[in-house]
Amino acid sequence: MTLLNRSAAAAPRPALQLVITHDRLEPAGTTPLAADPTLAPALIAQDAVDLLLSAEIRRVRVCGADRCALRFPDRSPARNRRWCSMSRCGNRTKVRLHQARTRQSGRITES
Repeated sequence: MTLLNRSAAAAPRPALQLVITHDRLEPAGTTPLAADPTLAPALIAQDAVDLLLSAEIRRVRVCGADRCALRFPDRSPARNRRWCSMSRCGNRTKVRLHQARTRQSGRITES
């Protein structure tokens, strides 16, 4: 905890800036502070502190795929999302499980 707090205090947070593009508010480009790679750990620590103190922390899940340990915020309405992404891990897991079930039932023969 002390290391996280010290890292977060190592650099001032970059000033947020807005720009209007096509009648929509968007963040402005990067500030010189964010472009400095030596300050990256401090900015990451600041984001970690913000996340740990927010209600969003209860929505962070670990991907349920065998070969993925990615953390992601579950923003699904039922809050029961299992994979970081259907295209990345969800479909692959479903295909592997389906193939395993069909092999067990004897429908697929190994060559």
